[in-house]
Amino acid sequence: MLYAQQATQPYTIDGDLGEWTLDEGAWLSINTADFVHPRSVPLPADGSARIWAAWDSNMLYLAVRAWDDAMVADSADIWRDDGLEFAIDGAQDGIFGDVDDHQITVAIDGRVTDLGNVPLNQVARAIRPVTGGYIMEVAVPVGVLHVPAWGLDYVLGFTIGLHDDDDGGDWDSYLIWEGTSTISNPQEFGLLTLSNALACHFADVQPNVDHGNPAACDGDVDIADVERVAGCWMQPLSPQCPASLDLNNSGGIDVEDILAAGEMWGWRRTGGRNQ
Repeated sequence: MLYAQQATQPYTIDGDLGEWTLDEGAWLSINTADFVHPRSVPLPADGSARIWAAWDSNMLYLAVRAWDDAMVADSADIWRDDGLEFAIDGAQDGIFGDVDDHQITVAIDGRVTDLGNVPLNQVARAIRPVTGGYIMEVAVPVGVLHVPAWGLDYVLGFTIGLHDDDDGGDWDSYLIWEGTSTISNPQEFGLLTLSNALACHFADVQPNVDHGNPAACDGDVDIADVERVAGCWMQPLSPQCPASLDLNNSGGIDVEDILAAGEMWGWRRTGGRNQ
């Protein structure tokens, strides 16, 4: 289950996720994928992503922090390049092929298609390279989705595919979050729920006494959080260094986790939004 947080005002699609409440989201890697194509089994540092969703009355927003050591877009076929697929069964009826069913693919060069070959120019998108990968931000108009309803607590069938191409030509690895396909078998998809629950930022892992909250989820990501992750670098997972510090779910606390915490330093939640 992935929860889409309700946005109180439209997000700016610029590749900066400062507006987002980046909760745990959905983690996609060889350790969590329902389907890993046997062509290649990528390490999390080169073929993984954390995905978030948000919504308002007009848009479905999607955000991605992907780990990828070589970003490539050189093919006429969008699915052969680095990018993500967002599969949607809008009616959650287990049928794929109606107007509410979509496979929205976003490549790292900004191309967007539905079902691999229908251009979706009305979808706003931004892709920004960062250390060790990229950030992707997308806004899909609700009118594009043709869902039978839209509002708080509505549930869609939903899954995510991640293609990685390291050397040009065809893709090298392919992961699917829930299910075995992004264009069929929608009964295997996961769920996306339109929510208004206040979430804790996934990198908010260390309480700060200045905020008067003894819990780890103290409402911001600050130097205390970065230091907590850095202090467990290369240490085995334990009660002192719990799995919650493994921000990229690689199975250990590594430099990528420190970088992820550093990227989010300065996030603060105020009135249900990030500032």
